[in-house]
Amino acid sequence: MFEGNSYNSHIDWNEVLKKKARGINDEILGEVRKVTQDYVLVEKGVLNKEKLYLPCDLAIGYDNNTLIFNITAEEAKNKFLRDSPPVFSQSQFMGEDATIADDLVIIPVMAERLDVSKNAYTQEAKIIKESITETKIIEVPLVHDELYIETRPISEEEQASTIKEYQTETSSVQTDIPTAEEEQEVATLFLRFEVPEVSKHPYLKEEIIVKKKSITQTKKISQQVRSEKVYVEGAQEEIKKDDDEDEANRSSI
Repeated sequence: MFEGNSYNSHIDWNEVLKKKARGINDEILGEVRKVTQDYVLVEKGVLNKEKLYLPCDLAIGYDNNTLIFNITAEEAKNKFLRDSPPVFSQSQFMGEDATIADDLVIIPVMAERLDVSKNAYTQEAKIIKESITETKIIEVPLVHDELYIETRPISEEEQASTIKEYQTETSSVQTDIPTAEEEQEVATLFLRFEVPEVSKHPYLKEEIIVKKKSITQTKKISQQVRSEKVYVEGAQEEIKKDDDEDEANRSSI
């Protein structure tokens, strides 16, 4: 912000007395009246003077005429406008961020807060189809022909009649009855058998539909955070004692 101006970051504090003091927006803060190890006293006005006790580390430049502070005029009034000088030398007992004055102590109390961010990433999901071989058992009824032998008994009368016919037919021709070892084909029958024939053909069994949908799931994240606690030692008993005395005085009245 101060480019182009001849401000020097090295400040000779012996030369800044009675020089002008300005803020970062070139706002007039007043005139330097006093410089200590901890603060610079800047006064503005004639009768009702405004006194700004600005810390020395806020000074960022000096051009032999004006001392520049890294603060706006409004911030300087809100933080450092006082009637009496602050006691900066005691800040070492309260921490670097503590501001100590004659009548008050301002101590910043810090705490940690959880901030959760989300990162989205993609994961590959492959859809794979593979062939599975399994054994199927099917019962098929098959028809086939079988031969069976039935013996029908012959009566004596039928036997005698058959003998006479046989003798008449074979009187002129002599025939021999085959022996037990000889075979003689007397008839031919055709037997029917059914045998299974297996064939395979593909068909559409079912359809698999794969869809994608978003599901919101709430997860609990546990993390330890730190915070600061401020308490005063040695003052509680005095406060309690004063409260008891006030209560006793009110009761006596």
